[in-house]
Amino acid sequence: MFLYTACYMIKYSCDSPLTEDFYKNGKLQLNNTVVLSSKPDITLSADGYIRSKTIQATYDLPGSSDVDMSARWQFLKKHAILKVYCNDLFETSGINPHIDFKGQDLKMSFSCYRTFGISFTYKFGGYKEKSHEAVDKSRFKQ
Repeated sequence: MFLYTACYMIKYSCDSPLTEDFYKNGKLQLNNTVVLSSKPDITLSADGYIRSKTIQATYDLPGSSDVDMSARWQFLKKHAILKVYCNDLFETSGINPHIDFKGQDLKMSFSCYRTFGISFTYKFGGYKEKSHEAVDKSRFKQ
């Protein structure tokens, strides 16, 4: 089982004492791969993130999140891969920014979509690196 987690917090400030911090953001990300079976080679992956709400200049950006799931099967001596996946499982990755600045009231609405897919990959043979002669560097001596 492979588990990767990343977390960060970003805060940018302006030098002027009349303005407040204009951009704050936090994000937690999780990538996880579980081997369900080694023979046949079947793995399951679950990836996700959560991003905090933030203020970016005059924009108020709401929080967002995303969960992606996939299952992968390698067969034919690892030459063929069949993958079934779903991205944005809960349809929560879209954000709808809001601006309320000096009488300007603007609300935007962006769409997010859940996607399903199946992919098939076949690797023809193996890659073999060709041997190359060493580069003649004698002319570069000073």
